[in-house]
Amino acid sequence: MLGVAGEILLWWGASFGVWLISLSALSGQELLVAALASIPCGAAAYGTRRVIGDTWTARPRWLGAALVLPVAIVTDTAQVLWAAATGKRGRFVRVRTGFAGDSTEARAGRGVAVALVSTSPGSYALDIDPGTGEMLVHSLAPKGPRVESRLGR
Repeated sequence: MLGVAGEILLWWGASFGVWLISLSALSGQELLVAALASIPCGAAAYGTRRVIGDTWTARPRWLGAALVLPVAIVTDTAQVLWAAATGKRGRFVRVRTGFAGDSTEARAGRGVAVALVSTSPGSYALDIDPGTGEMLVHSLAPKGPRVESRLGR
């Protein structure tokens, strides 16, 4: 489909994009470093995917959970800072993801679910049971939009 160069370029773009969104200010030097540092990242991602020998196809409906991420990140950050100031402790919760089984789609869905849930500062995915699709999440920010509530929809 994409070919080796196309896939490496796709992974390079993803790595470059992650680098860019982590910057507080853009400069020519930062762009150059990001572009150069993303080359081995793209090659490593391609090589890793080849070694694993599996292909993941993300379904557009899975990315609905990503729509709440910007608001969740802001509200979670406030709650995490408050928890640190007051000594509040988090809790472990089990979340159904809808990605049970050993199919390629189920494995891909579990990977996307872990990445999305762990992106927000108020929650972290610890494990997913492949048999049930149930994810163990440590949650420190119970208020506001929850990424985990939108998984598998």
